[in-house]
Amino acid sequence: MPFVIVLLYWTIVVILLWAFTVQVVLRIIRRYVHFPMPAFFNRLIDNPLRRRIQSPRKIIDWMGLSPNTVILEIGAGPGTFTIEAARRIENERRVVALDVQPAMISVLVKKLEKEKMTNVESIIGSALSLPFLDDSFDGSFMITVLGELPDKSEALLEVRRVLRGEGELAIGELLFDPDYPRKKTILRLCKDAGFELISEYGRFLHYLLVFRKPA
Repeated sequence: MPFVIVLLYWTIVVILLWAFTVQVVLRIIRRYVHFPMPAFFNRLIDNPLRRRIQSPRKIIDWMGLSPNTVILEIGAGPGTFTIEAARRIENERRVVALDVQPAMISVLVKKLEKEKMTNVESIIGSALSLPFLDDSFDGSFMITVLGELPDKSEALLEVRRVLRGEGELAIGELLFDPDYPRKKTILRLCKDAGFELISEYGRFLHYLLVFRKPA
């Protein structure tokens, strides 16, 4: 076998082993230590490979957003899904993008300015104590966020509080995320918080679950 092919083979093996080891170590750490993804990782969070696997357009399509709604995104990060959601909302309505990290909100604001989007309101705040009145939103979504939160149950109760009527909550997860929770975990947590499942999408690499707040 030519030397170049052998070298390429072992290079791929080493990279895969390294990636696997990093994933295992990160998952062990994140199981016991919960913190938001640092803002300097924003290019890792929003990259072409991730967009190909977990397409923002497809995710927002699955949510079935109505243009005449006010939507809350929790853990907006660098706006991977914010901008696509805002494109579906009419200008007199809006997407409220919340993130706990000021640096991440700064990244998002710059993207919004570049895209000339005026129907997104960026807010610094915690998912465990949402800075909004009861019954403020028609819907909410969080993508690869719930696993990062130290008290997932409290966050879900907060979302339920700020949703009006039969407001919907969409939760999306990606397998490669170190905080990736299994689907049955999300189903249990949302059921305990008083949500009912209305639809689910995706398969092995990522999934999206859509819940409704019962009337």
